[in-house]
Amino acid sequence: MATLLMLSGGADSAAALIQLLTADREPVFCHHIIIADRRAEPAARLRISPAIRS
Repeated sequence: MATLLMLSGGADSAAALIQLLTADREPVFCHHIIIADRRAEPAARLRISPAIRS
């Protein structure tokens, strides 16, 4: 069965995509969204793990 993943670009959705792509050979459809609220972006970046922060 095919899977649809809503990809925000964050760590959680990226990890979900990796898991889906490596788990089996079922089709994966990925829909990327862009959140345009720039005021919340700095706070969100602070919550990202330092290991994956750019």
